[in-house]
Amino acid sequence: MRKRIKRLIGGSIRCRRKELGLSRKALSRKTGIRRRKLRRYERGRKSMACQRLLTLSGILDTTPDELCREALQRIENLRKR
Repeated sequence: MRKRIKRLIGGSIRCRRKELGLSRKALSRKTGIRRRKLRRYERGRKSMACQRLLTLSGILDTTPDELCREALQRIENLRKR
């Protein structure tokens, strides 16, 4: 379950980044987080500290709560299948 949550939150970050038309490289420059690490976050292969989530959500013009809520909605949709 933990891996799934990381993957879903990462997916929310990726979707929001793409909605804003940001490349991973551009997001990397704005946050100071290396592209490789961003890729791992987006794919759910790496856990992130709360501070990183706050940083990313600020740059992506959203809240950590919204990113997590999106992930939880995806989990609920998967359970219904």
